[in-house]
Amino acid sequence: PWTPVFLGFIWLLHPALGLVGIAGAVLLFCGALANDFLTRRKSQEATLGLRRNQAAANQYVDGAETLRSLGMSEPALQRWEEKQHSLMTIQAQLLGRTTSIGSLSRSLRLALQVAVLGLGAYFVLRGELTAGSMIAASILLSRALAPIERSIGAWRSLITARTARRSLMRLFADTGSRQSSGVTLPRPQGRLMLEDAYYYAPGTQQALINKVSFNVVAGETCGVIGPSGSGKTTLCRLMVGILRPSLGHVRLDGAEVASWPSDQLGMHIGYVPQQVELFPGTIAENIGRLRDVDSAAVIASAQLAGIHEMILRMPNGYQTEVGPHGARISRGQRQRIALARALFGNPSLIVLDEPNTGLDADGEMALFNVLRLLKERGCTVILVSHQMNLLRTADHVVFMFDGGVKMFGTRDEVLGALGGQARRITMPIPKRVKNPANAPADLKAAE
Repeated sequence: PWTPVFLGFIWLLHPALGLVGIAGAVLLFCGALANDFLTRRKSQEATLGLRRNQAAANQYVDGAETLRSLGMSEPALQRWEEKQHSLMTIQAQLLGRTTSIGSLSRSLRLALQVAVLGLGAYFVLRGELTAGSMIAASILLSRALAPIERSIGAWRSLITARTARRSLMRLFADTGSRQSSGVTLPRPQGRLMLEDAYYYAPGTQQALINKVSFNVVAGETCGVIGPSGSGKTTLCRLMVGILRPSLGHVRLDGAEVASWPSDQLGMHIGYVPQQVELFPGTIAENIGRLRDVDSAAVIASAQLAGIHEMILRMPNGYQTEVGPHGARISRGQRQRIALARALFGNPSLIVLDEPNTGLDADGEMALFNVLRLLKERGCTVILVSHQMNLLRTADHVVFMFDGGVKMFGTRDEVLGALGGQARRITMPIPKRVKNPANAPADLKAAE
């Protein structure tokens, strides 16, 4: 707002100097308009790209456990870095244009000050202006043009994704997510073994998993049941290597799960967590675990999960975008896409934590068919569920209570031993069987 005032004072000192000042202000204002015209599109692209990259980074952080368990950390980071590189290229172009215009504006301002001094000296020699007025005109011109010049540099604020990049790099720098043993371990058969496994809540001595021991033979389906808060989800996270046991061992084919390089282990494991995360990209890319899409393998996984027809009915089929800027899909659809992702690559071990959450009757029937087909293929399945119809596919059942295994045996033995208590944990069973002698005392009391 002071620019017109300063120019007015210069005009009062001498009209010719005032004209020079006004001409300079007009030229600088035209430079600001040119800066806006030349950088508007790039600035919009940079802003949109930054928002999308930040949204993707947030989703990757929120779904970090899923990324690590399925061996998707490296592909996710690579995709994010590619988008970040494109964003930084746009920002560099934007910065180059803004810097060039800013340099021209500074050069113009200095040239105008020199012109005012030169013209003022001429008028001093002619006696039309005093030396003090000449210096005052130069200072006033500098003050008048400075706001316009600064507006060019701040016309479009340049923003960077350095904070998001550092956060994401710290996440994937975790030794457990990017370690490499230098040796490629053979494909596991799916034999799972837990030996006196404990897991304590971070910073406390509260055992979320308390001396858990049982074996699952390769190719078998093992159901996990128990009341809420009994440690079922924590147990699943130990099995897929998201968590390391505080004490004891969790082994897959004799090797510590936590010691497997995650990029290798993830390709041999399928995991559907309670809270399903789909990541920015197409449905095909999500099913294919963000790797180079193998169309045949993606379609095979979708067909096995019973969602091939559902995907074809979507706006762009397998190329339908999901995530914060993609199509809105229901919770049940997300669950079934996550199931197809877990099946991708024919894994040896599949861990399903309440996979029927949000599914309708057709979805539950498709899930039951998946469990049956996996059993026929000899895939080891860990199934956490409260649905009796899904537990029919289980060979063995683990009953969790207060972080420990209270019962482990064949499906009929465990469910029969639980009797009426099973009604609180699963759907009603057709026949009530008396508790055996080894049933927990608290269950006998409940009876």
